[in-house]
This record gives sequence, C-alpha cells and structure tokens, in this order.
Amino acid sequence: MSVRLSFILPCYNVGRFITDTLRSLYAQGMPEDEFEVICVNDCSTDDTHDRIAAFSDNHSNLILLDQPRNMYSGAARNRGLDIAQGDYIWFVDSDDLVKPAVAPRLLEMALSFNLDLLLFNYDEFLDEHPEDIHPAKDIFKDTEVMDGGMFVHECFGDRLTRLSLLWLRLFRRGLIEENGIRFPDLYISQDCPFAWETLLLSKRVKAISEHCYLYRSSAGSITANKNTAKKAAVWSFQFPYELERLQNTVDGKVPVGIVREISRNMCHEVNQFARRYNLLPGTEKSAYYQAMHSDREWFQKFKSKLTRRNRLIYRSGFWGERVFALFAKRFTKD
Repeated sequence: MSVRLSFILPCYNVGRFITDTLRSLYAQGMPEDEFEVICVNDCSTDDTHDRIAAFSDNHSNLILLDQPRNMYSGAARNRGLDIAQGDYIWFVDSDDLVKPAVAPRLLEMALSFNLDLLLFNYDEFLDEHPEDIHPAKDIFKDTEVMDGGMFVHECFGDRLTRLSLLWLRLFRRGLIEENGIRFPDLYISQDCPFAWETLLLSKRVKAISEHCYLYRSSAGSITANKNTAKKAAVWSFQFPYELERLQNTVDGKVPVGIVREISRNMCHEVNQFARRYNLLPGTEKSAYYQAMHSDREWFQKFKSKLTRRNRLIYRSGFWGERVFALFAKRFTKD
C-alpha cells in the first residue's frame, strides 16, 4: 500500500520529549505501511539521536536523518520534504503531541474533499505536564471548501498574522512540489513564508473547528527567546526579503488587500531593523554591512521602504560601519 501521510519532525535537543512525541504519532490507529515518520536530527548535543534510533528499532517506517551541521528547523524540514512519500504532509514539532486517533479522520477528510490544505485547532499544556491541558482559543471555524486567497479574505479580513502555525494543517504534497515551495534560510520564523505561500497558492482549502494537536508551551523554545537584539535584527533584515518574494509570487492571484497586507508587513520589519541595527555589537554590524553590499538590488529596495526618521537612525550606524571598514582596509594594507 502507498504511503498516505508523512509526519516530518525537525529535531534539536529534544531528548526529554521525543519518545512521547513519537508515541503519540504511533497512537493514531493507522497501519504502519500507510504512514511514515521522518525525523531530521539537526546536530543535537543531547541524546535525541539515540532515542530516535532506539524507537526506530521497532518501527520500519521511521526514518532518521542527521544533518551535517546545525542548520535550523527550516533546512531540516526541507530535507524531510526531499524524501517524503505521503500524499499529505504533517509538520509536527518534536516536543509536541498529536491527539490520539485524529490522523485517520483528518486524512480521510482531506482525501474525500481533494484538499490542498486542511486546517484545525489545538490545545496546549505547560512543558512537562501533558495531563494539564488547556484549550487554546479557536483560530479556525468550520468552513466550506474555497481557494486560499478567498479563505484569507473572507475568514481573516486579509490578515495573515494568525495563519503561520505549520502544525495546524495537513498539506497536500503535490501542492508543495508543483509550486517548488521550500522553507527559506532564516534563523527564526521560517514557517511564516512557507505557511503563507502554500495557503495563498492553494485552490482547495477547508478549516474545521476540532482541536487535534497538543502544543507544549516551553520557556526554553526558540520562539520564546527570540527577542534578543541579534535574533530580532536577523528577523527584520531577512524576513522582508522573503515577503517581497512572496508578494511577487501571489500578486494578481489573490485579493489585492492581501498583497497590501504583505507590503505593510514588509515595511514594518524593514523599519524595525533600522532601530535594532544600532543595538548590535560591532562584529554583527559588520556582518550586516557586508550582507547589504552583497545584494545591491535588495539594498536599494530596503532603503526605499525606510521612513525618513528611521533612514537617519539606520544611516548613522551604517556610515559609522563604512568608516570602520575603510580604516580596517587601510590598516591591512599598511
């Protein structure tokens, strides 16, 4: 029998949780020849690899891949996509849980409606207490089948910000492959451009109100600790680039309000970078200076989206870095 569903899990230092996560996937009541579990170990420094390997001894449909170096969750998911065989993809975070026996029903619904995307809700629990479950506020209500642009327009008023959670949807693998969609090379929030592009390019989308996923709320997660100067600057420098690419991809294919919303998000993050840049240490400023000059076309667009005030804030740091670079170059020559 062909594989109907591929679970893809990026794994980094989740040794404490990964066995419980895997058990939840194998508690779905599906024959093991109908699904596969792809775990991509992103150079964990704990016993994540060993725990997955031990679990795979009893499950031939569990595939363990090791990254050559720590490349973050987007690259790990891309590697899983490269080998996935399922008709549908479910990205599961490696410290979360899937509720028992929900996958067959979700899969049957996706297949019967020939969906590109099926979306659903979640509950959450605090770190190591999965028995203490708290229903999260519903994101999705039951809908008819519609295309992705109309779904965002009618159900979310063109706003994409609440539609970035990867693990609350089944993706038709053909949708991803037909459009050549992959996760961008971002340190954090690689999921946003991927989630938004797949949604906006989908022809058949349906949401249900059922809560099917259990999210582990952990203070140690990347998301919970992303508000450092470096991570915030990385986000606001690289993320707008991906948004511009997305805007160009969907322009003319979705309601104009969504295109404007993407543009507003892009301008917001560009202007956030102008302020965050000056909070960085000198070595990080130098790295961004080099990155800016490596892509002149993007640099010109980047500058054009700055407000007058933020252009002055940014340039004060930028020109200081340029002077620094000139002095460094002269010192090296001497």
